[in-house]
Amino acid sequence: MASTRQHLTDSLQCPICKDLLTKPKLLPCSHTFCEGCLTQVHSTQAWRDQIPCPVCRSVAHVSNNNVSYFPTNQIAKSLVEDIKERSDKKRSTDSTSSGQRCTVCDDDDDQGLATFYCQHCSEFLCDSCLEQHNRFRKNVFHKLVSARDIASGEIRIQLACPEHPRELQQFACITCLVRTCCRCLEVGHQHDGHEIVGIEQCDKWLKEVVDSLPEEVNRKLL
Repeated sequence: MASTRQHLTDSLQCPICKDLLTKPKLLPCSHTFCEGCLTQVHSTQAWRDQIPCPVCRSVAHVSNNNVSYFPTNQIAKSLVEDIKERSDKKRSTDSTSSGQRCTVCDDDDDQGLATFYCQHCSEFLCDSCLEQHNRFRKNVFHKLVSARDIASGEIRIQLACPEHPRELQQFACITCLVRTCCRCLEVGHQHDGHEIVGIEQCDKWLKEVVDSLPEEVNRKLL
């Protein structure tokens, strides 16, 4: 597990600047770098149509003499964006409140502060609106989570599936980097043979990656 976590950490850092990847570009040798860092390396080359990999020195052809034509490492891009989103949430979280207003009522006082979020309704609820919400029998199976946990990044908001509104997008297709529900997996075929994990497992995996980042990278985020 430790070696896997270290591999994930290394894959999110640019070998040149040692920072989190920005516009990650994938070379044919499978090494990934920031587009800006590759541009700097490319600018020092005598032959503009090629670039040596800064790690393994394999020479790669540069289309149109521009490193931006190298394919984007979509997985690394998605993970880095997720990490930065979590970091932003941690910075904005208040120590005593989520700071999120109720999205059902329009109260301006403290009663309008959200205490829970309904995953099925996709609404933040204050105590008063939560009481009204729970009076409906059809809502008894709705999943409620703490608004503070969402604000801190401990829990990710789950959305109702646009194709199957009664189902939550409780799974993630790692291959496609999209969320999906159980009905989509049962009746759809676009994810056949793809790696599917639960949202909680995906979040746990991302949290382990964040926690394993070197201290200097975390300082730059915070």
